[in-house]
Amino acid sequence: MPRRIVPSWSLASLLLAAVLGTGCQTTIGNYFANRARDFGECFRLQVGAGKGVGGAVRAGGLVHAGLLFGGSSRDLGIGWVYGSGYAFGAGASGKKGSDREGGFTILNFDLHEELVPRRGREEELVLEEHFCFGLLPAIFSSVNDKNLWTNQALNASPRAHVHAFDIEAEVHALFLFTKVGFSPGELVDFLLGWFGADIAQDDRSLQVTD
Repeated sequence: MPRRIVPSWSLASLLLAAVLGTGCQTTIGNYFANRARDFGECFRLQVGAGKGVGGAVRAGGLVHAGLLFGGSSRDLGIGWVYGSGYAFGAGASGKKGSDREGGFTILNFDLHEELVPRRGREEELVLEEHFCFGLLPAIFSSVNDKNLWTNQALNASPRAHVHAFDIEAEVHALFLFTKVGFSPGELVDFLLGWFGADIAQDDRSLQVTD
């Protein structure tokens, strides 16, 4: 009797159907939902209106360099910022928060502030100030006046450690801007997440309701 071979894509489809069928309110559904969020947190893409001129590159924790002075508003554009999406200021929940983002980069000096998701609360955004000299910023950066690698900063912002090696570029052309980025740290978090590790400390626990 000939042996029947099941195509791998069929097995993948069955697995996907099983996950979608269980929903997020089950252990397996929550597990795969966290993996999907981890993957989305690897990327950044923003476009919109702002005020500024110049460009800057933040290259994997090795150097921050450029000639840039500018600011942007989430109310005047769309974007995806490492797992947090928005359109004209409103996130997935429809709520709006502060929209202030901006800073400057002069050769090997970088000072900027941006909105980042609070740990475990995707819709709640807080303002973080980043300050560093351009060489080896992953080591010498400070976040909100705390050195990135002190115990105090470690407890306050595990996200800052994960994003210390981000690769980013941004361009401001008078009244338009674009920002792109990729986070190797979030990619490691995504890969380790399949084995139960959560170095970013942002996985959501299963919420059981009566």
